[in-house]
Amino acid sequence: MRYHDPVASDERETSAEARTARARARSSWSGQVGRLGELPEVEVLDLPPAILFGLVRQLTLEAWALGGAAMPSYPRSSIPGRVLRPGGR
Repeated sequence: MRYHDPVASDERETSAEARTARARARSSWSGQVGRLGELPEVEVLDLPPAILFGLVRQLTLEAWALGGAAMPSYPRSSIPGRVLRPGGR
């Protein structure tokens, strides 16, 4: 299984042949389509935030390891992202 790489996607081939190959690769992905009211119930964990944060951290580390990449290490001030404020302020 391949994982999304934002850098590689910028350099991705845009030929019809390359698009067809990517579509063929995606055809095996599992998925489900449904209306919002028809979605299955999800399990909600009633746990303290510290435990939930620990679970997310563990899953994140495992996902990076499965992808064969090292967890990025940079200061919080350099984390990529945008702040979107109501009313465009």
